[in-house]
Amino acid sequence: MEQIIKKILIIQLRRIGDVVFTLPVLDLLKRNFPNAQIDFLVEPPADELTRLNPTIHETLVYHKKEAWRWIFKIRKNKYDCVLDFHANGRSLLLTHLSGAPLKIGFEGPLTRKMIYTTCVKTDRNKFIVEQKIDLVNAILPKKESSWVWDLKLPSQELKKAEQSLRMLGIGEKDQVIGLLPFHRHPIRAWKNEFFQQTALMLIKQVGYKILILCGPNEKEILEKEINKNSEKFIIIETDSLIQMAAFLKQCSCVIANDNGPQKIAMAVGTPTLTIFGPTNPHSINPNKFPHFYVRNEQLPCLACERNHCPYHHECMENLTPEMVLNKLNAILKPS
Repeated sequence: MEQIIKKILIIQLRRIGDVVFTLPVLDLLKRNFPNAQIDFLVEPPADELTRLNPTIHETLVYHKKEAWRWIFKIRKNKYDCVLDFHANGRSLLLTHLSGAPLKIGFEGPLTRKMIYTTCVKTDRNKFIVEQKIDLVNAILPKKESSWVWDLKLPSQELKKAEQSLRMLGIGEKDQVIGLLPFHRHPIRAWKNEFFQQTALMLIKQVGYKILILCGPNEKEILEKEINKNSEKFIIIETDSLIQMAAFLKQCSCVIANDNGPQKIAMAVGTPTLTIFGPTNPHSINPNKFPHFYVRNEQLPCLACERNHCPYHHECMENLTPEMVLNKLNAILKPS
């Protein structure tokens, strides 16, 4: 296939986590098609992550209002192969009109069978990176199963994050626990109050340094909620995903909701403990060293995937800081 695949387009428009989960396929493509041009179509702000990868020839930053311009751009580029990892109506249209002789996507509704030249069947319960590798295997001369995270961070960003922590009183040998308490869907978020209680117990128990990371406009919300305990924590508001990634790299472990920055923490090699309730962790968290999850296993309605809860949000309300702390201790001090 290498003789006919000279130009490849990857489509993973969003979200941040899904883009992070797509990055490992770049190494596989580069090794199997070393002379191919590989482009990546993505929406902001996740384009920050793809721009860092030297395997990508061009990051195409897609904007919904300019859909037809992108259709013309993609057709003009004359790709030999489109790998549609996103598989929604918009990406299907872009794939269909790309003009590429090879259009690869996941098996699904009839519309996919009509558009893709190859529909890939995969096990939706296995880790999502492995599902994406199944899709890439459709064009590889020999099937691959091994992979590595492929998120490149500039050395200057890592140095700046390290220097910032030193200035804030965190030493090189300090154990830093990062907290990622936000989620764009409130139903999937553990209470900020519980994050605070867990942090206070960690400080009292072992003397960990607590670093709370948030995005633009979130710091003020946090400071109001933690008020009298604010001096015990370090809150850093990052203005880019790269800056967020650099700080996550400095942490010994991260406790997080199932959000985009948590996936970034996984990709930079920081151990994670992710809190789940209404979403299913099995395909997006391997639950083995160094990435684990915790949830209230006694509830029969776990992983309901609902956007509204008829049971008073018990999966998150009844998941106590003690339960999370017990799981964290098992991770940090394995027997």
